[in-house]
Amino acid sequence: MINPKFPTPCKSINHKNNIPIGLLKIGAYYKDKGYQVKLQQLSESEEVLDYDPDEIKITSVFTYWSEYVVEAVEYARENYPTATIEVGGIWASLMPDKCKELTRCDSVYVGVCEEAEQYQPDYSLLSEEIDFQIIHTSRGCHRRCKACGVYCIEPELKFKKSIRKEVIKKKLVFYDNNILLNPYIENILRELIVLRKKHIISSCESQSGFDGRLLRKKPYIAKMLHQAGFKFPKIAWDGSLKAWGNREKEIDILLDAGYEPKKIGVFFLENYDISYEELEHKRIKCWEKGVQVIQCRYRPLDQLYDYYNGRKKHQTSDDYYIHPNWTHQQIKRFNRNVKLHNTCIRFNTLFWARDIAYKKIPSEESAKLINLSYNEVINYLDDVWNPASFTEVDE
Repeated sequence: MINPKFPTPCKSINHKNNIPIGLLKIGAYYKDKGYQVKLQQLSESEEVLDYDPDEIKITSVFTYWSEYVVEAVEYARENYPTATIEVGGIWASLMPDKCKELTRCDSVYVGVCEEAEQYQPDYSLLSEEIDFQIIHTSRGCHRRCKACGVYCIEPELKFKKSIRKEVIKKKLVFYDNNILLNPYIENILRELIVLRKKHIISSCESQSGFDGRLLRKKPYIAKMLHQAGFKFPKIAWDGSLKAWGNREKEIDILLDAGYEPKKIGVFFLENYDISYEELEHKRIKCWEKGVQVIQCRYRPLDQLYDYYNGRKKHQTSDDYYIHPNWTHQQIKRFNRNVKLHNTCIRFNTLFWARDIAYKKIPSEESAKLINLSYNEVINYLDDVWNPASFTEVDE
C-alpha cells in the first residue's frame, strides 16, 4: 500500500491530517486474509522496499492533488513492475475515468471498501507510534452542499450504535462528516463520558464541524460533548451575513455548555459565492463574539491542480481556481485577516502590531503596549491592524 507524497504539514508524517486511514483498514483486512502487507509513505522515503508485491493499493485525497497520485503510480510501476496497481480514495471516487486516464493504473476503486470498513485500522503499519486513534460513528451526510462531495462518495447513510469496543487509545479523533446526524449519538456520548470519568480516554475531537441546525434542535447535546472531552468545537457558517442570528445562537449553546469562546472555531468558505466584503463583515461578527475563524478556500470538485502561493503578489486562474467573485489579492488579504484575527483571539489582544509580533521593540515596551486599545496603540506604533474594523484590499 502506498500513500503518495501529499504536501501536508511537516510536523510529522503521522500528523492526524495525513494518516491514510483507508489504507490502514484495507491493510487489516488483507492481513486477516493471510496476505503479507506493507505500507510505504512516500513523504517519509522513496527508497525501494525489499519486497515483491502482487498487488499495490494507492490512495488519493483531494482532486487538486491528483499529480501526487500520478507520481505515486509512476513510482510503483517503475519499482514494482509485476504488481497490479489499484487507486482508490476521494479523487478516484469523484473522477474515476480521469483518474484511470492520468495515472494509467490497472483499476480504480470507487467509494468505501465495505469489506475493510468492518476492520479496525492497523496502526502497526505506520513507521511511528501515534497517541490517538481515528474513529467513524457514521458514514454519509444528509446535506447536499454544492461545494462538498461527501454524498457522492458515501451516498448511503450508515450509523453505529456503539463504539465502546473500538476504543484502544486515550485520544480519539472522529472523522464523521456529520457526527450529530447519528440517531445514536446520545448513546455514544454517554459511552464516552463514562470512559473519560474512568480515565480510559482523555479527549475527543471532531475533524468536521458540528451541524449547527442539529445543535439548535438539541442544545443539551453540547453539554454532553463537553463532558465527553470534545475539544475545539467547530460550526460552519457557509451562508450570508443575514444568517448571523442562528450562528450566534449556536455559539451561545457551546458557551453555555462550558466552552471558552477562543476555543470555538467557525468555518468560512472563501473564494466562493459570497464576496470578500461580506465575508469580512462575517469575520467581524466572529471577532465581536470572541471566536476563531477557520477559512476554507473553495476549489471545484473536478479541479486537478492548485498552486496557490500566498507569498506571490500576482497569480491567476492558471495557477489555481479563482472564483469570478474574488481576486488573488482578496484571497491573500482574507487569509491574512483570519490569521491575525485568530492570533488576537488566542493571545487576548485588541490589535496586531508588526513591531511587537516580530520583536522589533524591547520586551518591556511591548508588555506595556500590548494592553492598550487599538486607538491608543496607534499613537506609538505604525503598521497596526484592527480586527474590529473592515480591512480594505489594496489591489
